[in-house]
Amino acid sequence: MNIKGLDISKYQGILDFEKLKANFDFVIIKATEGNGFTDTKFIRNQSESRRVDMLRGYYHFARPDLKNSATDEANWFLKTIGSLQEGEMLCLDYEANWSGDVVTWCNEFLDKIYSETKVKPLIYLNQALAKKYDWSSLINKGNGLWLAVYDYDADKPCPTTQWDFVAIKQYSNKLVYESLLVDGDIFYGDANAFKAYGYKTTNSDTNMTDDQTRALITLEKFRIEYKHSNLQGAIDSAIGAVKDLATKEEQILILTNKVNDLEVKITKINSELEKLNLNYIAKEKEVAKYQKAVETANTKIDEQKIIIDDLDRLAKDNKNLYLNKNDEFNAYKLEEKETLKVDIKKSLTLKELIALIINKIKPKK
Repeated sequence: MNIKGLDISKYQGILDFEKLKANFDFVIIKATEGNGFTDTKFIRNQSESRRVDMLRGYYHFARPDLKNSATDEANWFLKTIGSLQEGEMLCLDYEANWSGDVVTWCNEFLDKIYSETKVKPLIYLNQALAKKYDWSSLINKGNGLWLAVYDYDADKPCPTTQWDFVAIKQYSNKLVYESLLVDGDIFYGDANAFKAYGYKTTNSDTNMTDDQTRALITLEKFRIEYKHSNLQGAIDSAIGAVKDLATKEEQILILTNKVNDLEVKITKINSELEKLNLNYIAKEKEVAKYQKAVETANTKIDEQKIIIDDLDRLAKDNKNLYLNKNDEFNAYKLEEKETLKVDIKKSLTLKELIALIINKIKPKK
């Protein structure tokens, strides 16, 4: 069973999402345009579509003609839509009249979105643009096609394109809803297939590879087309096998990532240990240097002690020599004194003798 929806923007004004959900299966909401513009009704439309739990997606209107880079526009889109919820689809609306490398620009935008969300966005194109360029690089990476074909017939098959099948056909730009003109869309698949294009939380089936996503979407489409045939069981088994394979591959990827994280941590620890070892070696060299300086100082101290001991001994020897000389001098002085006394005594005796002689020879009166 295919499901019907519409895409909306500020031009539809304030919508009653309770009624919208009662009349349509999904809604794709304009979020941004270029680099810096946010649709004035986006916040309300996002909040209300989430509140009523309606299948939903968000689209960005590309403006490379304003010389914006694809990465800048992708970052603006991501910043505006915020954290995604389970099954929310993302789309790039490309309608610009631009002479640059259109496919490369679109690839850069889509790759940036995928790298940040793991969602493969659809690309919206009119038939002329779908035919004008070689879109194989997008097709091979699993980016589906939202094709504008204004045949005003939701049940009419899509024309052939470079894609194996069209995900969404915008069949009308004049669909009347609640006295409003809206764009009518049909998604070729059921709600599960719609969600397969959208965001997957860590608790969902898994984030699949490009081939697995394409296989699952194709199988979902076949399940709807052949639901009354005897192929239904085989198709369901194939879908289960794809999901099981994806789950196992994701588990392997998770384990591989954990191993890689451990290897990074081990490398970091080894690097820190190497730094600590180098620091330890440097400290050892510094300690050895200080030890050498201490040894040198101790040697000099020992040398100084020897010199001091020598000086002390010399001082003692000089003191002893001084004392000896002093004793000798004192003894000499005493000897000289005694000699002088004797000499003096001898001198007095001589004087007396002379005086006696003189008295004897002196004539008497």
